[in-house]
Amino acid sequence: MNSKKFNMSHLPSEDKRPLEGEYKKTVLLLYGLSNIGKSTLADLLLNDNFNYISIDRACIEASIEPIKSFVEEGGVPLRYGLGRLFKFMNDVCVNEFMDYFFTKYLVENENLNIFIEGFVFMLERSRNIFMQKCINAGYRVWTIRREL
Repeated sequence: MNSKKFNMSHLPSEDKRPLEGEYKKTVLLLYGLSNIGKSTLADLLLNDNFNYISIDRACIEASIEPIKSFVEEGGVPLRYGLGRLFKFMNDVCVNEFMDYFFTKYLVENENLNIFIEGFVFMLERSRNIFMQKCINAGYRVWTIRREL
């Protein structure tokens, strides 16, 4: 709340809303195209109140058979084939992946505030399934879409 030009730390504490509340957890979801600065923005926004998770990295490391086979058979370094991997996951096993991701990285996460960033949520089907899981679980989600 402070900067060199503006000091807003003098605001009364009742003006500050806690991240916790009637929701079980708070999820900050940052998504956008590849190489658009999501990780850079995440670095600027992160603080000790949030647990950071890269959904793209979680997808690459997922122990789900169709994804594992795609990665092993792809022959293209993942750095250059991520878009293809994410489209494959979105088309072939999105429900299975989202069940895995949601359980492992949100439900089993002891943190109440979770910051997730990645390209995968540019895919509407993946994003919609994830958002519905959050609603069903009673999680609050704030979304930020990075665009140029």
